[in-house]
Amino acid sequence: TDRRYRLMFEANPQPMWVFDAATLDFLAVNDAAIRHYGYSRQEFLSMNIMDIHPAEDAPGLPMAAQPSGRQEAAFTRHQRKDGTVMDVELVSHELEMDGRRARLVLATDISERARTRAALHHSEEQLRQAQRLDAVGRLAGGVAHDFNNILTTIRGFGDMLFHQMAEGDPRR
Repeated sequence: TDRRYRLMFEANPQPMWVFDAATLDFLAVNDAAIRHYGYSRQEFLSMNIMDIHPAEDAPGLPMAAQPSGRQEAAFTRHQRKDGTVMDVELVSHELEMDGRRARLVLATDISERARTRAALHHSEEQLRQAQRLDAVGRLAGGVAHDFNNILTTIRGFGDMLFHQMAEGDPRR
């Protein structure tokens, strides 16, 4: 049974690890995490979870200190060995490993999803701006058309008055 669970952990295509809830040290890491993050197994096992977060994100990290329940989900950012920062969704579960309180974490890289969402938001904003400009353009066109109608009427009456006046009339 232990062998089957170990195989499911190792063969999982998603990055997974177990960390000590007290020290935050990595206790186990699967092959997908090694591939995705770029660290060797030995490097991972000599690090703690704070080491995979960008330095500016270190304070207030989710799932690092006292968990509020047995299972949690969170969104955060991680940094690969090459320095690339990615958005990740974490699902973790409290467990006991070798007599220590630990957490099993499944990490999903959602960077592309986040970029797509941001691009969609930008496109929606551009569409709203274009719609506002279109509405202003239609309003300006309507005002110009109405104003032109008034001017045409004034000019028509002006021409009629002009032609009714005698040649020497000073108002002409």
